Amino acid sequence: MSAADRMRKTRERKALGLRVLRVEVSLDTVETLIELDYLSVENVHDLGAVSNALANYIDDSVQAVACNGITLNSW
Repeated sequence: MSAADRMRKTRERKALGLRVLRVEVSLDTVETLIELDYLSVENVHDLGAVSNALANYIDDSVQAVACNGITLNSW
């Protein structure tokens, strides 16, 4: 991917309010993603698939919290 392509993707993500983060994911987390059907066993070694599964899990979790009216004030 060229520098221009990377910059374009960065601008697109920024416009959508998205950020790229680098995180360490344990084997336990990967196994949980499989158990919760966010990731298939066949894709365990596909970093892109693991990343997408984790992002989808986080998005769903945040949505569930928001739908239940849980706020930082209630903690």
